[in-house]
Amino acid sequence: MQRFAEVDLTPNLYSILALLEANGACRLSDIGSALGILQTNLVKRVDELVDRGYVTREADPVDRRAKALVLTPAGREFLVRLHAIHDELESTLVERLGSEDHAKLIELLQKLLFGEELLLSTTTMGE
Repeated sequence: MQRFAEVDLTPNLYSILALLEANGACRLSDIGSALGILQTNLVKRVDELVDRGYVTREADPVDRRAKALVLTPAGREFLVRLHAIHDELESTLVERLGSEDHAKLIELLQKLLFGEELLLSTTTMGE
């Protein structure tokens, strides 16, 4: 996690960016549901990403009254760097735990966070 601190980013902010990358434009409520973050807390995090130029708020293509969050080109570029950090952290975990225990750890953490229904695959987060 220290590597994310080097780029001044929390794992929650990384998750928001990765969700937008995987799914395209998303409403704030959809991101909050997927990550289990209350909307009041999520607004502060999204504001930070907007202020840093990684995300914009645009009219939702389905409902123009609503806003959708969209990655900016700077956000996409930043994600390239973040994915490299994420991959490095994953490699360290595999090195320390072994492939089988690493897979079991991921499975247990997802089950703990999301129950039986997995909202995101781990492959989506690292692509």
